[in-house]
Amino acid sequence: MGEICYNVKVMRLKGGIYSIAALFVVILSVSLLFSKSDEDSHGQKVPQHDAAAIIKLVTVRILDQEGRPVTDLQKEDFILYDNGKKKVITEFEVHTLSEEGMKVRPSGEATDLAKSVKEMNRRLLIFLDIQGSDINGMANAKEAALHFMDTQLRPGDEVGILGFSPTRGFLIQEYLTTDHKKIRRAIKKTKDIEVKPSPGFVSTAGGDDSIRDRSGRSGGTGSGGNSESIGIMSGGINVFGTGGASISVPGSGGGHHRDFVPRMYDLTQALKYIPGNKSLIIFTGRNLGPNASKLGKEFASASTPVYTVNTRNWIRKSIWTLSIKKKHIWKDHPLQDLALASGGKYFADIKDIETISREVQSLTGNFYVLGYYINESWDGKYHQIKVEVNKPGLQVLAQHGYFNPRPYAKLSDFQKQLHLFDLMFTEKHSTSGTLDIPIEPLFVSGEEKTNCVLLSQITVNEKTGVPPSNVEIFAFLFNKDQKVVKEMNGEIDFSPFDNEILVPYFLANLHAGKYECRIVARDMETGQASMGKAAFNIPDKSIAEIVLTSPLLFTAGSESKIFKFSKKKGQKGKDKGLSLGDIYKYLPENHRLVVREIGPEIKNLLAVLPVTFAGGPAPEVKFIVRFHPKPEGEAILLPMQILDAHAISDNKDILMIEMKLPDLVPGEFELEIEAIEKNTSSSFSVRRSLKIK
Repeated sequence: MGEICYNVKVMRLKGGIYSIAALFVVILSVSLLFSKSDEDSHGQKVPQHDAAAIIKLVTVRILDQEGRPVTDLQKEDFILYDNGKKKVITEFEVHTLSEEGMKVRPSGEATDLAKSVKEMNRRLLIFLDIQGSDINGMANAKEAALHFMDTQLRPGDEVGILGFSPTRGFLIQEYLTTDHKKIRRAIKKTKDIEVKPSPGFVSTAGGDDSIRDRSGRSGGTGSGGNSESIGIMSGGINVFGTGGASISVPGSGGGHHRDFVPRMYDLTQALKYIPGNKSLIIFTGRNLGPNASKLGKEFASASTPVYTVNTRNWIRKSIWTLSIKKKHIWKDHPLQDLALASGGKYFADIKDIETISREVQSLTGNFYVLGYYINESWDGKYHQIKVEVNKPGLQVLAQHGYFNPRPYAKLSDFQKQLHLFDLMFTEKHSTSGTLDIPIEPLFVSGEEKTNCVLLSQITVNEKTGVPPSNVEIFAFLFNKDQKVVKEMNGEIDFSPFDNEILVPYFLANLHAGKYECRIVARDMETGQASMGKAAFNIPDKSIAEIVLTSPLLFTAGSESKIFKFSKKKGQKGKDKGLSLGDIYKYLPENHRLVVREIGPEIKNLLAVLPVTFAGGPAPEVKFIVRFHPKPEGEAILLPMQILDAHAISDNKDILMIEMKLPDLVPGEFELEIEAIEKNTSSSFSVRRSLKIK
């Protein structure tokens, strides 16, 4: 049968047939936000990495005597040395940029390279050094950056805006995105605004502008606490500042102005996690001295050529007793050392925006990728690279070397947070091996706002999911302006749940509008991560006679383990919010909670459906259940029956509905449950997204 009537008078039961106390579903209202003890943290094992043969990729740009890109060379024209030893180039590609986008010409045997290079479109990071430029220099930098945006960008280019501010230190104004209008706005609004640093975020930097040791102790230690409120994360990073779109990093603001180089070193380490054709364009007038070439080597190790633009176009000269600024182009400058060591180029004249735009476009869009085998060791040692071509008169721009990787557990807090930022905010999964976390929003109508339950699902498995180890979980809820309205984060040991499916969730009380939820689960020792995101819309408050809450769906199987995000134990204030059990009350025994996916073998679904109705005579309600194929398809009417109903208040019932599924092909579907009041014909419907694997 495709529809069924339900009379409130007849079917509302007095007894509690289904009870949470009977352990129908194992609900673990444990906090994910506890801090690990010193004993636990010292007892963690750093993963061992054996030397393994891998393909090392080197980006090379070739210019002729007029500075134009040369794109017609063959693999045989290149000679490559690693630590003085000549290497056999096994992989080879030519990348050229045209109006149609990026074109790739591989060599015949370059099969492994195609698997290694996943992102062919450009990733351009524009760095506006506010502290390292005067007012005129920063105005010129913004003009040059906007000119490049207007004249050179292609639709598939991803662009991000970074910066360094006297009051906020290192900041990410806008992360990598193909929304170029958003980038233009970020450039225009970039300015130094006094922002009070978050409590506890004090730099441990010693005041010198130098690269520190690789232990990562070059930044702030943070307050060591976690919070549900906006901006505080374990490890000490103020992710969203004071609620704006940009972030600030501790240890570089609040008067600690001289730790620019350590912060840039940390950036180089984080960039190693971002694959593809990435470049950094730095607008600064900063004199880095001998640190310039050191930083350049670090960027080269991250396969990120740097294009430095000197925002200082003057020199101070003394005339008698007066000191005045005189126009001067710094053709020889440490910024040139930074650029060349990274495989990029230096631009001395900030006002020559046509040349800057044209050459950055040419250099970032036309290049070769050379690949050769190395025995990778996780020891952090530096390797010097030298690339030559056997044709005279050509200029070779290539990275000078690379550092062997270091275990993720040994990265600094800053580097780990930038890694998280890439996972959380990139439009595509850039971290290799990132798995999807399904997220499903459920809506519960309230008096003024809507209670939204954000269900997610994590598979604990060494090979196919999140490893059974110590894991960090981060959850963010954004409004339509990309402002954070709720944040949860913390640590949990997944080792007791090996080969099980967990359902973490949290609740938020929201006004009508558009929202997006993003969740990341990351292994604390290896950095292996899973990530999910879901956009949804909270409708305006309903005045219908019948209002349905989003149903909880179940299939027969082992009971789900459900974790609620809650406040850290010992933190001020109590976690007074609703739980899943408060909303749905009566849950089926020996059934598994469905977040998003079901197998094609599933033929029965159970739905726990709260129903709220207006006062007055007891209504008679007709229910209809439909299955809608996506994106478009003819609705399928599903046979259904109400197994039970239970009154929980004068105007609210909980129904248990069984639905029969037809044979379905893999794909995306929507399950719709519609309630129709027979006397007035008023109706209300809810939908749940489902994926048939």
